[in-house]
Amino acid sequence: KYGRRRPAVVSYVCGLEVVQKPSSSNVQSLAQARPGYRADERLSALRFIDEPFTMENGLLTQTYKIKRNQVAAKYADLITAMYS
Repeated sequence: KYGRRRPAVVSYVCGLEVVQKPSSSNVQSLAQARPGYRADERLSALRFIDEPFTMENGLLTQTYKIKRNQVAAKYADLITAMYS
């Protein structure tokens, strides 16, 4: 099984400056170009989140690492819908 024992790989992308014109095909192409990419890592769902992850909203640590548990809790409904 994949991430957190789910049946497929999904991803959520925070407002990154790198993503000029966000589209799932652009992100899928970037993922496939990554060294070590495996076919079983193909994204089956993708959602873009407008709100940036910051320390102020509790989604980043002081060392700018993503607080994955807080992100998962905040966006639980969105993540669940991506598997539907």
